[in-house]
Amino acid sequence: MSQRHLPALALSLLFVLSALQPFSPSAFSSPLPPLDTVTTERYPDADSVLVDEIIRTRYAADGSAFTRAETFVKILTEKGLRENRTHSMAYNIFYENTVVTLARIIHPDGTATPIDIAANTKEMTNRRSMAANIYDPNNKILTLALPGLKVGDTLHIVKETTTKRPRMKDTFCDWQSFESTSPIIRSTYEVRGPKDKPLAATAILDKNDDTLTAATRIEGDEIIHTWTARNVPQAFPEPSMPAFYICTQRLLVSTVATWEEVSKWYSSICEPHLASTPEIDAKVAELIAPPAGSTAPLTDDEKIRRVFRFVSQEIRYMGITLEKDSPGFEPHDVSLTFNNRYGVCRDKAALLVTMLRAAGFDAAPVLINAGPLVDPEVPKIYFNHAVTAVRLADGTDILMDSTDENTADLFPSYLANKSYLVARAEGDTLRVSPVAPAEENMLRAATRITIADDGSATGDITLDFSGINDNAYRGSFARAKPEDIRRWLETLLKNQIPGATLTAHEITPRNAMDTTRPLHAAISFSAPDYFTVAREKTILNTPWFGADFSIASRFLGNGTALAKRRFPLEIPYTCGLDETLTLNLPPRIGDTLALPDETRVELPAVTYEKTFTRNKNVITGKLAMRLRAPAWPRANPTRNSRTPSRTSSIPTASPPCSPPNPKRNSPPTSAPSTTNSPSRSTTRTTGRAAAPSASKCSPTRAKKITPKSSSTTTPSGKPSRSTTPPSRSRTAARAPSPPRKSTSWTPPGLPAPRATPPQKPWSSRSPASRKARQSTPKSPPPTKTNPGSPSRSPILVSIPSTPTHSPSTPPPA
Repeated sequence: MSQRHLPALALSLLFVLSALQPFSPSAFSSPLPPLDTVTTERYPDADSVLVDEIIRTRYAADGSAFTRAETFVKILTEKGLRENRTHSMAYNIFYENTVVTLARIIHPDGTATPIDIAANTKEMTNRRSMAANIYDPNNKILTLALPGLKVGDTLHIVKETTTKRPRMKDTFCDWQSFESTSPIIRSTYEVRGPKDKPLAATAILDKNDDTLTAATRIEGDEIIHTWTARNVPQAFPEPSMPAFYICTQRLLVSTVATWEEVSKWYSSICEPHLASTPEIDAKVAELIAPPAGSTAPLTDDEKIRRVFRFVSQEIRYMGITLEKDSPGFEPHDVSLTFNNRYGVCRDKAALLVTMLRAAGFDAAPVLINAGPLVDPEVPKIYFNHAVTAVRLADGTDILMDSTDENTADLFPSYLANKSYLVARAEGDTLRVSPVAPAEENMLRAATRITIADDGSATGDITLDFSGINDNAYRGSFARAKPEDIRRWLETLLKNQIPGATLTAHEITPRNAMDTTRPLHAAISFSAPDYFTVAREKTILNTPWFGADFSIASRFLGNGTALAKRRFPLEIPYTCGLDETLTLNLPPRIGDTLALPDETRVELPAVTYEKTFTRNKNVITGKLAMRLRAPAWPRANPTRNSRTPSRTSSIPTASPPCSPPNPKRNSPPTSAPSTTNSPSRSTTRTTGRAAAPSASKCSPTRAKKITPKSSSTTTPSGKPSRSTTPPSRSRTAARAPSPPRKSTSWTPPGLPAPRATPPQKPWSSRSPASRKARQSTPKSPPPTKTNPGSPSRSPILVSIPSTPTHSPSTPPPA
């Protein structure tokens, strides 16, 4: 047996021998509440209730740990039953092992039916990352089926996780959620550690009134911290809110005192792999050489872009995670990536660092969380993606994501407002990536329609994409077949103008991977019956094709209807739409009987304006919308006030705000690759706030995965590899299934997927936590703050049998 495993095995044996009895149900700090009092009458909005839970963790100085989690969840409805029929736990066997030691169903009459764990569990390799061309044989999923579970039953599960080694050497960090979409009657989290390796920082964030208490005691050579939550009300998700686990009552603990320690650690595991080679140096010299026939040297910006474009487009995104020391974080040697012409995010970021250094720039690898902002109060390694930074003379950083081969920008907008940490030998602090103005992520559209006297029409549409719109559609167009694009455009046309026929279309540049030229589309169409006459009147359709294409319109209205919010309104990225619609009317059209009312909405993060005017026989409509901020502030700051309590001073980074959704290669269609967040991820099946999930390209900490549907949508294209903080969060983070292969092309520009919460393997706690992730609230009916669909703006005009005025005479208003 390997000596490196002995500390973890000894720790788990010590923990079991010394603390086995307290884990029995009868040994809880106070007796379980009578299960017959947990009813739908008492909890009318709940599908399940977390009746009781106790999680105990003992860690050693080297970061190894043993955790045992015991939960009781009562099922109240059929939905709660569906959510809890199976429990899945994801973990990485390089770092930890997870087992279910007890599973039984307690019936309303007090009898209990044990579950045959061996017969009802199945372990298999996690296929989630394979859809992103990443194979990690260490990533496993353990699924437990619960046959015979019925409404009214109580599910009793005990899980144990042994952390053989931490992601970051000699450290321990964890997080715990104490709020869920299910009521929590009682939940206890206890962590034991040696006196010579105490917790350096702890924080309780978004505290929910007085539902959480804390206590600390010393026993021998150990310090024991205990947090207990009682009678925590059910939380109700809101449309377009950030990841549930980042907005609700939670606890963070860590033996790491400063972010500089994490920065130094990541630098130490990357630098040995960054040595350049003569072949790499020669390639860099070729890339930054002046163009043929010119003696003028390239500017720094041109050099950076040329090197970036090579790594982005010439190094394929794929890999096998078989690193020796820190799988998921540690890059391969850059020479291997360069020669093979492939790698995952950390490999491509490392190669870009080496090549930029060869070009004379101060470059460094960067850990970034392509999801919710990281809570800066407690240092940890919950990151799920790797990018590159170049430090300028003034101390600022230029960030670039070479993972995305479709972007015309060095740093795509979908990575704005994300927490990142530059790996420096001297250390660096946690920072937040800048947010580009909406004007840099625009779609500009113009539609011109000429209507004939017989009611037929011809028209043309021009679309100019920039920023996030360019990135989204460029990647989708590059992967799609021409016939698929044509069919999709025809569908959009017919949705706006029934019976319309696509007569021509052109998308430039023809090579979608030519990111030096902006994306442009030109579309022509005809429609045989644009209007029909009834009683000398007709309604003219006003098709807003740009709104169908625009990324901004996909988010507008989703959640803006709530007059009051507890949670922030999340907007994945700033973006906007400017569209002009011109209708050239035939002489037959008479007076305008009704034009749509002007619509103007001014909100803190959103502006929307739609107007119509008529001048002679030309009707002009203008539509402008801007999503200017990644998130609106929460409506009730008192209810969600942060109350951090630290045992050591922590460097403060930009204050956290609601995070935007993660994205990756094709922004709206894929999520970023990760370099893995560590720590024993354990999420329970309870309805707690879902925690961040482990990344595909990085080691996945053991996490709880809820089977079947997940509230995190995985965009088409490369799957999201987001892996976030691990820790046992009772919100069972279920891993999103890989995207299914479809025979038809998926339209581009889909909203970014929601961040997967941190997952703790050993605690697939109560189904309640799974509910927190799964619940996808329906958007409430639109109000005046919700502009609604811009395409529904009909114009009523008269069609007299004899024209009442000549075309040259302006019609009456």
